[in-house]
Amino acid sequence: PIWGTADNGEKVTVEFNVSNRQVYTLEMIDIDGKLIKTVYHGSLHEGLHIFNVDVGSVQTGIYFFSVSCQDGYYDSIVVVFRN
Repeated sequence: PIWGTADNGEKVTVEFNVSNRQVYTLEMIDIDGKLIKTVYHGSLHEGLHIFNVDVGSVQTGIYFFSVSCQDGYYDSIVVVFRN
């Protein structure tokens, strides 16, 4: 599983563990399924990986962070909110 936590509406920290070395893609997707940004695409080694994602330019809303690899994919929901 992946975890996403918002911080003041300006960044989101996304964390996930990988069990084997392979190519992974981390994407931010809006509620309509539109790709907002590809955060990372490349090889990752086993263990915990943490990405700080700048969300200062996106509107308040619900977003999905998706991690995909040849073994499948995992999603996490994050709400971006600004006062």
